[in-house]
Amino acid sequence: MRHIPDKPRVIEAPDFWSRVCGAARPFLGLDYDGTLAPFHLERTRALPLPGVVELLESINRSGKTFLAIISGRPLSELLCLLGDIPIPLVGSHGFEWKYPGSRIEVVNLPREQADGLAVAGRTVEKLDLAHLTEVKTASIALHTRPLRTNQAERIEALVLPLWTDIASSHNLHCRHFNGGIEILSRECNKADALMTLFNRSGADLPIYVGDDATDEDAFRALAGRGIGIRVGLPETPTAAEGFLPDCRAVKELLTTWLLIDSGHSC
Repeated sequence: MRHIPDKPRVIEAPDFWSRVCGAARPFLGLDYDGTLAPFHLERTRALPLPGVVELLESINRSGKTFLAIISGRPLSELLCLLGDIPIPLVGSHGFEWKYPGSRIEVVNLPREQADGLAVAGRTVEKLDLAHLTEVKTASIALHTRPLRTNQAERIEALVLPLWTDIASSHNLHCRHFNGGIEILSRECNKADALMTLFNRSGADLPIYVGDDATDEDAFRALAGRGIGIRVGLPETPTAAEGFLPDCRAVKELLTTWLLIDSGHSC
């Protein structure tokens, strides 16, 4: 059995690989943007790094790891960017689900929250900002990444208090994400999706990798029972246990993971 000499380091989680190797059936959940795919000013061009899809497919075929992707993107976009990869996909922060070989399932949004999102949408239309918004199944995102920093900050400062007022009266909430702000439902989040998949999987060690504030719910859910890994700088406040610096480091992690699943010794 060949030994893997140089495994990528997970910052602040020195026992990461020993825990992975000790698991009979690990669960690996992954965010998409900023994790598998670098950010792009045009969201439809935010493709995964070359070779990432092939790595995911190979890990999935090995049969040892339970893989899933959990994203804030609509599943229609994920399928365009990834192809119909044969692993569970969760989109729109847990409101859209797709298992291999099945259709997309959508969680119904409560009427009160749907009405609030409609009001939030009209609010940005009145401000002539509709061209920056993305309407999803259970949220509206205001994308400010294409703007200059000062312009992005000014627009976010204008919209956030308006959306916060709407959220407070419609059982919604607002949060920043890497590239904008979002008003969204409280009914589902990435932690709910992660733990639902993990509990159904028969896996014994849940691991989740993500890059921004929308992944913090998942990191908190794993405290004491699994491993959360934040993609970014170790100085970032987070509930994650460890860090990877960027998408290339995530690809390196997947490369090593495949070697382990293929029978290489830790």
